[in-house]
Amino acid sequence: MVFLFVLGSPEALEKLGEERFFSTALGIFGLLLILLFFLKLVSQPSAPPKQRILTVLRCERCDVTSVREFKRGDYIPKREGKCPSCEGEMYIEAIYPEELGKKKKPLPF
Repeated sequence: MVFLFVLGSPEALEKLGEERFFSTALGIFGLLLILLFFLKLVSQPSAPPKQRILTVLRCERCDVTSVREFKRGDYIPKREGKCPSCEGEMYIEAIYPEELGKKKKPLPF
C-alpha cells in the first residue's frame, strides 16, 4: 500500500517495470560491446617474429658453401666473387629466412 502511494498508481508501477527492462537491456548491451572491443584488442596479432635473411653461396668447381647475410640485389643464380679455396666462381644457390629466438623442439622420443 505504501509502495503504491509512493509511485502514485498501478500504471506508474507498470511504466517503471518497462523502464527498468529497457535500462537493464541497454546496460547489458553496453557491457557486451565493451567486452567485444576488449577481446578484439587482446586478440590482435603480435608483432611478426624477427627474421634474418641468409644467402647461401656455392663454388662451381669444388662445391664449397658459405652462408652470409642477405644483401640488396642478391638473386639466384647471381655470380658472387671467387671461392676462397680454389679461386673458382661462386654463385648464389639459396636465399632463405631464419627466425630468431625460435628454439627447435626436441624430438618426443
